[in-house]
Amino acid sequence: MNAPLRVYENNSVSINAAVQNAIGGPQDVTGWAFEFKVVACGTNVPLLTKNSTDPTQISVVTPLSGQLQVYLLPADTVGQQGDDFRYELKGIDTFGRAVTLAQGRFTVLPTII
Repeated sequence: MNAPLRVYENNSVSINAAVQNAIGGPQDVTGWAFEFKVVACGTNVPLLTKNSTDPTQISVVTPLSGQLQVYLLPADTVGQQGDDFRYELKGIDTFGRAVTLAQGRFTVLPTII
């Protein structure tokens, strides 16, 4: 899936994701690993990386139905305003196969307060 993400700078954000199987139903992700990465466009230099090995970064909420959450902290976006970023959410199944689940433009919006 190619979908843009927009977040506010210096805010806590929970990004909900649902992994689907080949026919569009829920995918059992028991035992899977997940990684979420944001990079500056045109580079592979990470702005931030989150990993499911740390449940404070990515939590598999309901493994049987493929529900997970990626958690961004205020510090993850401080000073990173703009839309010159891209993100990718990748899953690695129990056989070690990597699957890109979502990717797209990542925009950090300014805040006033």
